[in-house]
Formats: sequence, C-alpha cells, structure tokens
Amino acid sequence: IHLVFESGRWVDHTHKVIQEAMDIQAYALDMESSVRGFMLTGKDEFLEPYHNGEKAIYKAIASLKTRVNDNLEQVRRLDEIRNTIDTWQKKVIQPAIALSRKIAEEKKKRDDINLLEENDKEYFDTFRELITVFKRSEEKLMKKRKEDLRSISEKTVIIIVAGTMVASGLALIFSFCFANIIIKPILKVVRLAEAIGQGDFSQRLEVTSDDEIGTLIQALNAM
Repeated sequence: IHLVFESGRWVDHTHKVIQEAMDIQAYALDMESSVRGFMLTGKDEFLEPYHNGEKAIYKAIASLKTRVNDNLEQVRRLDEIRNTIDTWQKKVIQPAIALSRKIAEEKKKRDDINLLEENDKEYFDTFRELITVFKRSEEKLMKKRKEDLRSISEKTVIIIVAGTMVASGLALIFSFCFANIIIKPILKVVRLAEAIGQGDFSQRLEVTSDDEIGTLIQALNAM
C-alpha cells in the first residue's frame, strides 16, 4: 500500500514539473511579445509584461530546480535555460530596447524589429529546444512511474486476495477445531444432564480432560 501511494506521489510530482516548465515557456513568450509591442509602438506600457515576465521566469526556474533537485540532469538543463534567457536579455533584448528609445523615425523602428527578429531566433530557438528536452525527460519519467504504479497496484490486489483466502482458511480451521474441542463435549454433557433429568442414572461419560468440562462431567457422573 505504501508503494502504491509513493508511486502515485511521483506521478503527481511529474505532472507539476511539466506544468511549471510550460509556465516558464509562457513567461518567455510573454516577454518576447511585450518587447515586440514596444518596438512597434515605442510606448513604455508595452514593456510591463516583459518586466513582470522577467521577475516570474527566474523565480519559476529557481522553484523548479528545487522541485527536481533529485535529478541532476534536469537541474543542469534548467541552468542552461536560465543562462540562455539571461544571455538573450543582455545581448538582444536590452540593447534593442535601449536602441529603440533613441530612434524616433518609423523606418528605423522597422529596421530594429527586423534586427530583433534575426538575433532573437538563435536564442529563442535554443530556449525552445531546451524546454522541449526538459519536458520529454519528465514525460519519460512519468511513463515509467505510471508503469511502476500499475505494477505495484496489481501486486497489491494479489496480496489482498491471497491474504483474504488465507484468513478464510484459518477461520474454517478454527471453526472446525472449536467444534471438536468445545462444542461436541458440551453437547455430550447436555445429553447426560437431560438423561439425569428424566431419571436415567445409568449413563456415564469418559473424563478426557481436567478443565471445566472435565470437572462438570465428573460432577454429573457422581450425581
């Protein structure tokens, strides 16, 4: 039973890991979309999702590292994801934002967007690849843990059925012994007592034990 609950806990753990990895990917997409909006409009309010996503993504990566700290390979991938995001910000996003603030002409803004798209693809493709590898690894773990859970559940059912059969057999044996050791001598004593009550004093019972039943038989024989 403990193994069933433990395997179920690991399956739930893997679900949560995959969901958090998807959240990290969503934060990065929000950041990218926010910067694109700023590059098109030049309005600072479009950068609010970028700043919110920046705070959330690093916090989410740190949290996920703690959750998968028993898997060094996944921890290493998360470090790569964090470094990729950090490099993407420093080498692409931050320079693009700084440059965009200095440019007023629409044509220059369009050129900056094209530059962003060219440089952005390299880092963002790396990010997507790392996230994909991370999620696939967790999905493999989930498949194995589900198989373990199913195997343990089947074994548990077998153990419960076998235990029930053994318990039933022991109960039958106990009932048989109880009938032979307790019930049969009592029935003999009852029949002797009935015969005495009807005035038949010729019957006797053999005393085969020195317990309460044996004592009662001796008393009736004496009567």
